Amino acid sequence: MRLLHCHLENIRRHRLLDIDFSPGLTLISGANESGKSSLVEAMHRGLFLKATASGSLVEALRSNLFPGHPLIELSFEAKGAIWSLSKRFSGQSGSVRLDGTGQEVPLSGSAAEELLAKLLGVDEIVGSRQAARVLPSRWAHLWVLQGLAGQNLLDQGPQHYDLNGLMQQLEQRAEVSLQSPLDQKVSTELEALVEATFTSRGVRRNSLLWQCQQQRERAEDALKTAELQRDSFESTSAELDQLEHELDLLTSDRKPALKKRRFELQTQQEQTRQDEAALLLYRQQLEPLQLRKKQLQSVLHANHQIHNEFLLCQKNLEDGSEQQTLLKHSLSETKKQIETTQQKLDDLDQQRSDSELRGLHMRRLEELTQLKLQRESLQRQHNEQQRLRKQSQTLQIQLDALPDLGVANLQRLRDCYDQVKGCAIRIETMASEFNLERADQPVLVDGLPLKEGEKKRLISSFTVNVGDGVCFHIIPGQGTGIEELKRDYERHLLKYTETLKAWQVKSLEEAEQKINHRNQLSQQLNLVNEQLNGCQDGHDGNISLSLQRKQLENRQQELEQEMTLESELSKLDDSLFSNDGSLNQLLDLDAIRVELKRYRQSYRTISESIKVIKLRLQQLHREEYEQDKNLQKLTLSLEVLSAKQIERKQQMKSLLAEHGPEPEIEEKLLKLNQSLTHLGQKVSDLEQQLGKQTLQAIKSALAELDAQEKRLQEYLQLLSGQRGALRERCEGLGSLEPYVALEEARVNFNQAKLEEREQLMLAHAQQRLLKSFQQAQAELSNRYTTPLSQAICSYLEPLLGNENDRCHLNFDPHDGFRELGLRRDGQNVQFRDLSGGMKEQLNGALRLSIADALKGGHGDCLPILFDDAFTNTDPDRIETVLRMMTQAVKRGLQVIVLSCDPTPYETIADKTIYLPSP
Repeated sequence: MRLLHCHLENIRRHRLLDIDFSPGLTLISGANESGKSSLVEAMHRGLFLKATASGSLVEALRSNLFPGHPLIELSFEAKGAIWSLSKRFSGQSGSVRLDGTGQEVPLSGSAAEELLAKLLGVDEIVGSRQAARVLPSRWAHLWVLQGLAGQNLLDQGPQHYDLNGLMQQLEQRAEVSLQSPLDQKVSTELEALVEATFTSRGVRRNSLLWQCQQQRERAEDALKTAELQRDSFESTSAELDQLEHELDLLTSDRKPALKKRRFELQTQQEQTRQDEAALLLYRQQLEPLQLRKKQLQSVLHANHQIHNEFLLCQKNLEDGSEQQTLLKHSLSETKKQIETTQQKLDDLDQQRSDSELRGLHMRRLEELTQLKLQRESLQRQHNEQQRLRKQSQTLQIQLDALPDLGVANLQRLRDCYDQVKGCAIRIETMASEFNLERADQPVLVDGLPLKEGEKKRLISSFTVNVGDGVCFHIIPGQGTGIEELKRDYERHLLKYTETLKAWQVKSLEEAEQKINHRNQLSQQLNLVNEQLNGCQDGHDGNISLSLQRKQLENRQQELEQEMTLESELSKLDDSLFSNDGSLNQLLDLDAIRVELKRYRQSYRTISESIKVIKLRLQQLHREEYEQDKNLQKLTLSLEVLSAKQIERKQQMKSLLAEHGPEPEIEEKLLKLNQSLTHLGQKVSDLEQQLGKQTLQAIKSALAELDAQEKRLQEYLQLLSGQRGALRERCEGLGSLEPYVALEEARVNFNQAKLEEREQLMLAHAQQRLLKSFQQAQAELSNRYTTPLSQAICSYLEPLLGNENDRCHLNFDPHDGFRELGLRRDGQNVQFRDLSGGMKEQLNGALRLSIADALKGGHGDCLPILFDDAFTNTDPDRIETVLRMMTQAVKRGLQVIVLSCDPTPYETIADKTIYLPSP
């Protein structure tokens, strides 16, 4: 198959695009975003995607700049005919048309898609559902799309290249058949047997092994059911025996015990009623006595509490008075410390102000000294500039005095000189030499006699007369245009002479000397100008030196005035100024900086001290505030305690007037305690006699006894019903003969298990036989890999280094070719371990080799396309890529290269197409 022409409409940025492909190598170049990848994707989807497809792959083709549906037209040669394909992608209304030479009626619709699939050698043209999954694998071995050049084609699986077609072509190249028909038949039958039994997820449903497994599972379920029935019969019999024993026990022991317990509880109930009546009477007598006791105890406790509070208030008042005196003294001391600290802070502030003023004065003195140094530096630079300007002017005068001949004019003068010299040499070589050795007659040359032994060398035509009857006309140079050569010589000589005269030189050597001298002067002038520019650039850019000096003088006067004013306002550094107030001679800059550093250090030290003292002063103010606050709180607290003491004194008087003195209250309490003790002993005796068996407890026990008797009766009825059900169940299970059924189920399970084992052994034997057969087939994989590996090595030969380096890959009958890599210095290097550029080159060689092998099934030609596939290949290796492509074209392949940089490929391209820039 060979691509001939491509026509696109409304494809992304392409409103209209026509491309004619060369049978050999076609180069398509353009800048980024010029539509190269759009062209590749459009051709790919035009070949392998149905016109009625929809979704993202079709939407990606649509143009955002131009209206209309995408239209793709391709012309190609396949199956000995030239075909024209036209597809318009417009969803369900999309159209396809396929026309070929020799066909009466063009095909459309599904018929056109089916014929297109046969021409391309694929199963079908994919639709929308398969597009995302299948479309990337179509012609993945022939077309290297942008960004995929570094991916291993073989790792993507056999679906990304025509494995069956490749195996068929490689078998045709082999010396013997790789598989006999009998081997193929055995392999097919073994695969069918294994596939009939197993799937990738386990045993195949409805296979013989599956049926045996199902039968074994049913027999196992039947065995478990029989075992459950046997166990149920045995457990039911045991449960019936236990139930009858429990009924006998309840009837003979439990019921009489309950009746005896009822009689005892009724007797206790009557005795308890009598004791509770007496206990209630004694408790009624105790209540008024206990109430009177509580009142007297409360009065006595209140009297003690009020007296204690009175004493506590008195003590607190004494302690508070002492604390108040201490707080007043502490507050007075704090105020004195505040005054002392504030005075110290004021002194340090004055010292810092003086130090700051002196530091400012020294900084201005430092700036004044620096200004003087800068003025001196500017003066030196001004002098240097004046010297350089004079030197530049002198060199410019010398340079202007010399003619500006120029290198090109000198070369023309040399060429003219060479032409004059060449013409002279040619004329000299064409000159004729005439030597008269002996003559018996007079010989005349151009009418002049020639004596014996005389020689003449002539460069122009001349006449020789021998006697009266012989005359020769001789033309030197064998008549090859010596006259024209003379005219050229004179013309070039005239031009050379005029040029020397125009340049005021006498020879070529003199002109070369003047040019060399002019170049030396020009270099010196450039060096001087660079030095002059460097001096100017070193100070304030474009500001002139005079302006800088003026600015420095103004600033110096300002500083002197400020320092004079400061000296008048303060007594700082009087030694710096003379009696008339002008500044004395400046001090040394280093000494000024040392003094300035000392002032700065002093300023920082004083500032730190001020900071510490301020913190101390703030702390003292806080202490003063807290002490004053505590003194006020203490004063208020003393006033409250005094009022509380007076209140407690009044309460003590009131209790004494109402209940009498404290000894009388204690005597009344003693008598009440004696009466309470007597009644309490009687109550205690009755309570001890009653114990825990109160009347309510006995009633609860009788109620519980009634409930127990009721539950016992209900339980007896339930057990009687269960006994009847168990007897009926035992009779039913016994009629099924559970032991006989269990033995029969066990025999059936063992038989089914044996059949399953035999079928499983047979299936495993078939699997092992198929695996052994496939291993034997895999041993012949080198028959496939060797020709493909040799083809790859033939393309990569300049990159392999020596004859022992080669490409290596393996073959599996199911997975196809895999493990692509290189063997270097006896070591296998996997594809993933190669550099980015080597991956691209090995991938390109692999695709060229596959295309070379498959072309026999496609009319001895296949189009292979590289879309920016060698971006990581360095310039030294690109020559190998070019030789690979040239070799592929010589072998009959059609190569299409798309690249942003066309320079490397232009030398080998049969046709170059440049796409317009975006």
